Amino acid sequence: MSHSDSERGQAGLSYKYQRVRERLRQAVESGELTGKLPGERELSRRYGANPKTINKALTDLAIEGLLVRHVGRGTFVSSSGTSEEQGRVHSRPLKFGYLTPVDNARGCAQELCKRTAALLEPMGHGMEPLSLPVEPSGELSGRCLSADRLRAFDGLALYGARPSAELLASISREHLPLVMVNNQHPLVRTAAVLLDYAQGAFELCQHLIYLGHREIRLCVDPMLMPAAAQADTGYRAAMQRNGLSPRPMYGTAGPFDGGPALAAERGNPPTAIICIGCEIVPALSEAAAALNIKDLSLCCIPEPCDSATERLQLTSYEADAGLIARWIADLLTSASPTRWQRVVIVPGRIADRGSVAPGDVPAERKHSPDVAVL
Repeated sequence: MSHSDSERGQAGLSYKYQRVRERLRQAVESGELTGKLPGERELSRRYGANPKTINKALTDLAIEGLLVRHVGRGTFVSSSGTSEEQGRVHSRPLKFGYLTPVDNARGCAQELCKRTAALLEPMGHGMEPLSLPVEPSGELSGRCLSADRLRAFDGLALYGARPSAELLASISREHLPLVMVNNQHPLVRTAAVLLDYAQGAFELCQHLIYLGHREIRLCVDPMLMPAAAQADTGYRAAMQRNGLSPRPMYGTAGPFDGGPALAAERGNPPTAIICIGCEIVPALSEAAAALNIKDLSLCCIPEPCDSATERLQLTSYEADAGLIARWIADLLTSASPTRWQRVVIVPGRIADRGSVAPGDVPAERKHSPDVAVL
């Protein structure tokens, strides 16, 4: 667009900040302005407007998603602000933080962090793992993350646990995009990458029913709530579809203890249990042995990158960890505090390792599998 065309296009704009806004928009779309924008005083000199006018124009463009403004760090061109910019590598290297509970020793979070970092590296971006203490409520504490520490990052991924209100407030004050992985917050909407717990529980339950099981229970690791609560929907749908009574078993808010849960089932013991999270499998196995519950079949929906299903030879519903890592990287590099927060549900598939074969089941109660869709 020529200078005269630009002036004619702005003729209907009543206020100076609107005309400056459109000139800034044109500079971004043409590639004249990329990456971090000059300070407001420099823009004031360049566009012949006072800093307040510049600030108002920049705010409008940030609300549209064309720009991203970080308190204390400046204003940046969003990689997703225009169609021309979509898919480009950011004009400056970005640094992301990967938050996990300090006592997470299972290796799942660390492995997923490595996979995500490997995807970000060719784009010039980096990822730093951070371990945070857990509050008595089971939420990640934000006490050890100062404002200066948060300003070192362009976005955060949070694995497994829920952030405390204090941590969420700190992240919000710094206008940092947040992507929750394998969990959600019950009160606040954030970008998230989740396993398809509902479909997974449905397919595992259908698989057990086809094999002849009728007394099937669902048991959820409390540490995976509230996201894992969706498994209850799929489990109930499969049981009711086949005329069976769903009887989920729930533990306490703390570490899972399989003893009380199974003891309550002594009069009508299950023949199979769908475990949401591999961490509860050993507790259930020990409790079943102590209560003399024989031929108990266990299957599982594991956390991403959890190799326990192979080690324990558990039939499971597993999602591709590489796909999860790609979604984390995509949401981090395209996120903006002003944009709608996307929630990605990643499907999986059943890996049959023979752990759910029933014992002495009458032939008339065995079915041939068909397509199971929730």
